[in-house]
Amino acid sequence: MSIRKQHRILCVSVSPMNLRAFQCVLRSADYQVVSALSPDQAVAFCVNNAVAAIVLDSEFLTEQGWSVAQTFKSLCPKVPILLCVEDRRRIEIPLAVDALADTPATLLQELKHIVEHPPDRAAASLAG
Repeated sequence: MSIRKQHRILCVSVSPMNLRAFQCVLRSADYQVVSALSPDQAVAFCVNNAVAAIVLDSEFLTEQGWSVAQTFKSLCPKVPILLCVEDRRRIEIPLAVDALADTPATLLQELKHIVEHPPDRAAASLAG
């Protein structure tokens, strides 16, 4: 009998309603979901536990300065980060973010892609 590995996904949002929505979508796709209501909680979890990916809510998107995504990348450089936004066509992928999603379907599609094919940071920095 084959056992499929269940990937642990960390969802970060200050909105309990958004966290419940993320949990519902991700659990339906058989991901193990861990939630954090603050970046501090999320960073502490990431430092002490393995995660396959991080899903950030759009409130952590900043126009300038250091972002939450950059903090995660500095601590866990190989962990892919997906940012949930209202309309992914209207935004460029911010620094330290690997993918964008704006609907439950694109969340699952992009998450599956970045979990199965994590971005190669070294290759990307050499190419750019």
